[in-house]
Amino acid sequence: MPASRKKSRTPRSINYGLLTDDTKKLQYFKSHLPTRVNAIKVRDKDVKPGDSVIMDITGDDSGTSTSDDVCIAEVLEIRSSDYGRSEYLRVFFIGCAIRLMIWQYLCLWLPIVSGTPSSVAQTINIGRQCLEPHNHRQMPASRKKPRALKNINYGLLTDEAKKLQYFKSHLPTRLNAIKVGGRDVKPGDPVIMDIAYDDSRTSTSDDVCIAEILEIRSPEYDRNEQFVLIRWYYSGSMLRKLQNPAKAIKNLFAPRELVLSDHMQVFPSTQLVKKTPVRAFHETNPEQPTIGFEDWWCRYFWSTKQGCLLPCNKSNPLITTCGMGAQCIKGYYFAPHLEHQRCCTRGSCQIWYHIECLQSAKQLVKLEAGVADQRLRFMLHGTPGFEWIDDPNGDIKFFEEIKSCLGFIHRIVDCAQCAVVRGREHGVVGNFFKIKRARTLLVEAHQGGWPSDAEIDEFASWKPPTDALYRCVNCNGVI
Repeated sequence: MPASRKKSRTPRSINYGLLTDDTKKLQYFKSHLPTRVNAIKVRDKDVKPGDSVIMDITGDDSGTSTSDDVCIAEVLEIRSSDYGRSEYLRVFFIGCAIRLMIWQYLCLWLPIVSGTPSSVAQTINIGRQCLEPHNHRQMPASRKKPRALKNINYGLLTDEAKKLQYFKSHLPTRLNAIKVGGRDVKPGDPVIMDIAYDDSRTSTSDDVCIAEILEIRSPEYDRNEQFVLIRWYYSGSMLRKLQNPAKAIKNLFAPRELVLSDHMQVFPSTQLVKKTPVRAFHETNPEQPTIGFEDWWCRYFWSTKQGCLLPCNKSNPLITTCGMGAQCIKGYYFAPHLEHQRCCTRGSCQIWYHIECLQSAKQLVKLEAGVADQRLRFMLHGTPGFEWIDDPNGDIKFFEEIKSCLGFIHRIVDCAQCAVVRGREHGVVGNFFKIKRARTLLVEAHQGGWPSDAEIDEFASWKPPTDALYRCVNCNGVI
């Protein structure tokens, strides 16, 4: 039988999107799309054959373009099927004297020879762009920043530098706070992290991983997917495991002491366990809030770039000796879990000494036998309100009044004549606040305001001090 001369019509069930070969797509365009269209609307502009357009596509079968190239094409024909108004384009990609494909954005696939109507509407960024004569040997790079892709899987990134780059370039939305364990966590808060791998190789399964939140971000398409930029706290044991620890790293870190660092990483917010406080400790200041034995605290900063310890306030030099200076026999400043230190709180002194250094310098003070209030006089010296103690004509009767009232204020007197000490059982900060409180009550008593029963009960646990006294090297006062 002779072949039919009637052209077969395009079945409506044919799926153009299943065609992968460009030759078949061109054949489909010529034989199955009989209706020529003069123009179509793209972003409210007419696009017709002969117009030049900028395309947004994801594939480059020529292998000649990069992610920064601009894809420019000339529209040759616009056709549609005879059973619907589904338009397709046949385009000519502009390159260097030969037919090239140049792409900029990873988006929906648009074929070389034609495009579906939906993809045309979505992928043409500029409806009509006239092209001036141009040397196309080198296409200009796009000035438009790449947008974050919804289908990027952060979990597949293993390189920390790429994770940090992903955080900065693909997560544009900054968040002020997120909920972790029912509590608000915001930048600046310390948190406990749950990590499966430690790239510094300094922690063990027994270590608690604590970090400070620097930034919280999310992709613009899903604010429930949150990521955090953190910087790590190291423990003393972690620092000693580093390959090249500095000489300043010795056994002076307490069990609950942390060292802030510039080691930064990016994690999904799901790896935040809970918010935890980390107290700041200022080494030279005796007057600061108490740090409990179960509190995390920090006084140093570890610079991974410089490979050395710095104080948290980087403008100050690192303190490496006690107030004895060159005569310090310890070779470090303060190990709170190993030793006691004495402080001179008079005037501008505010100096801490190792007791061993005071003993080595022979600064011991011997009390005279039979002088009951000598220790109290020594310790009240320099206290605001007791400037008259060194005056021979001072209020000697006050000490006689104290003796007569010892029956009910003796615990306050016991506390007032104690030395200001820190370390070991006295904790990281020490006993300064309690002693200051007792001495303030004695100043008020000297002014006529004797302590109440409630104030007396505050010192019920204090006992007469029996420790040795020493002289401050700076002011010669007793400490």
